[in-house]
Amino acid sequence: MAHNRLPRIRIFFLALSLAHLGRPARTSSQACCLVPTLEGSTDVGTNFATLEEQFLQNLSDSQNDTFDPRLVQELTTQPGSNTCHWSGSGLPQHPGVSGGAWTVGAVGGVNHCGYDSIGWNSTTINLIRQSGPSHGITLPCGFVIYQSMEIECDSSVFYVYKQNLLTETVDVPANGLEVCRDEAGDGDCGTISY
Repeated sequence: MAHNRLPRIRIFFLALSLAHLGRPARTSSQACCLVPTLEGSTDVGTNFATLEEQFLQNLSDSQNDTFDPRLVQELTTQPGSNTCHWSGSGLPQHPGVSGGAWTVGAVGGVNHCGYDSIGWNSTTINLIRQSGPSHGITLPCGFVIYQSMEIECDSSVFYVYKQNLLTETVDVPANGLEVCRDEAGDGDCGTISY
């Protein structure tokens, strides 16, 4: 009798395997793992070597879960805008993120990661201030970048958990820079005297 059960078991597993062949793989729009529901930003100051403002990210959820040591990464959600752009400037008309990735817990403690460095370098700021007005650019001007943050569920699936606006404005305050990471949400802004 045991000899007769073996073929039935094989047929059952073969039928089960074939039933899953047509199902779609999980995508980044479907939660496949524990994901943060909040991501705050704290301005930690300026990297004067690059003239970028640095922001520490803080991930959390209502259950106080730990997301260490998972990978988070950024991607561009849609083309950004740049009111400092003019033809021939070399500045992107529709800027996006650089594609940075961070390990949660590697900087700043549990559920923190960073730094997300945002801003133009001094050469670009000088170009905007010195050549922009003669090309029709009115100061203050700046960029808006649409950033999505996603967390790794496994080695091939990421889940988008947060949308941010990244901005930099030249000459706000006067002769300064204002850099923000999702200031309308759970974010923060920093000013650079330059």
